[in-house]
Amino acid sequence: MEHFDSTESVTSSADQPRRRRPKARWVAVLSAAGFAAMTIPLGAATPGHAATEAPEGLLCEHNAGGTPSNPTSSFVLTAKEGYILTPDNNSIYMWSYSAGSKPFQYPGTTLCVNEGDAVTITLKDSLKVPTSIMFVGMVGVLADGALSVPQAGTDSLTKQAAAGGSVTYQFLAKHPGTYLYESGTNAQLQDQMGLVGALVVRPKGFTDAAPYAYNLAGGAPDTDTNYKPTKEYLNLFSEVDPDLHQRVEFAPDQNGYVVDWTAYRPRYWMINGRVFPDTIAANDSQSLPAQPYSALVHIQPRDIVNNPYPALVRMLNAGVRTYPFHPHGNHDKVVGIDARPLRGSDGSDLTRDEFSVNMVPGQTEDVLVTWVDGQGFATDAPGIGVPVPPLLNRENGAYWSGSPYLGTKEAPKSGQVQLNECGEYYNVAHSHALYQVATYETAASGMLTMTRIDPPGDAAANGCHPAGEG
Repeated sequence: MEHFDSTESVTSSADQPRRRRPKARWVAVLSAAGFAAMTIPLGAATPGHAATEAPEGLLCEHNAGGTPSNPTSSFVLTAKEGYILTPDNNSIYMWSYSAGSKPFQYPGTTLCVNEGDAVTITLKDSLKVPTSIMFVGMVGVLADGALSVPQAGTDSLTKQAAAGGSVTYQFLAKHPGTYLYESGTNAQLQDQMGLVGALVVRPKGFTDAAPYAYNLAGGAPDTDTNYKPTKEYLNLFSEVDPDLHQRVEFAPDQNGYVVDWTAYRPRYWMINGRVFPDTIAANDSQSLPAQPYSALVHIQPRDIVNNPYPALVRMLNAGVRTYPFHPHGNHDKVVGIDARPLRGSDGSDLTRDEFSVNMVPGQTEDVLVTWVDGQGFATDAPGIGVPVPPLLNRENGAYWSGSPYLGTKEAPKSGQVQLNECGEYYNVAHSHALYQVATYETAASGMLTMTRIDPPGDAAANGCHPAGEG
């Protein structure tokens, strides 16, 4: 990473200005961003997003119909250019898909439909280049009424919209699960530039009051995939080479720009288009106007009586590298891969607990996240034997309550940072390819987020935000 004063004009090999912060300021920027991520008003919304939307969890662009009496789902997506922000005070030129006339966002709008819906998606292209959409895992996709196939004489795998034009895709959502949608035109470059998003298909019979990810072969709910209402999350993994993006931004003709892929070098490793610590800021954080999706997973200890269901995290790899994603504290239970439940042909349970969810390029996985208070940390009873960490381990104390016990928060202490709101735990979750948990050569950034575990009981009554459920 170059060590330049931020007020100087610096040129790249393409003779264009670079936007970089000096490395000496990096630690201070991270500390400030981490504090901001934990203290952003959770009700704040960015332009184009409703202030009433949940501050955490999956944000869906809902279909226009999608009910048994009107099984259609219609959307308009607009391919746009814009900028995203990173904690080192950089801004990166991107392309992405936004809903209708809503402002630019990255990653693309999350679309949610129901199994059996006839889905119609009209793509409008406001970029300087033609583009398209591939719906990975869908069959029988139509583009302007004809079967979607590679276009002769172009680099597109499907019919594309010319710059300023549009194309309409249609398909039947036959199988529930999590799908990736992405550009099919000059895909290696356009996917890197940000033309990616998530599509969620709900199983038949799904209700918000009793959600689940998949059905059994006979159509009955697969109760092994039940999850807690309001505890559904998105983790879309990607990577960005900012120098490549800058060269595309300032290319005299973006249509004619040829990428030197031998020089490709990702510097930002992202979850939901964010770099840690921004990953744990709320949905629609005002500090991230074009990056609306939080990656914080917020749960309570598993309790078979009062809190019997886990959270569901929908994971997607929109990059070109493998991302071995590792949660601390507990394994994740993988219940579906590439929108197919892990069931044998005889109905046998093939789900598995994973120490590290190994995401290959283009893959999606549905995982259940549970934290069990196996050692009784919910009380301050003697004999647990949890030592108080030494001061050096607490110097970045935004996630330290002052007590090693879940649910216990000590009184404020002079000269110490104590930010936990209700004595919660924070466990990290990150790529196990540790070079992806960094930005440039600075560690403890990149593809990293947190799992917040609140104490048992009525979190809302205890004043914890966002409101947890008992």
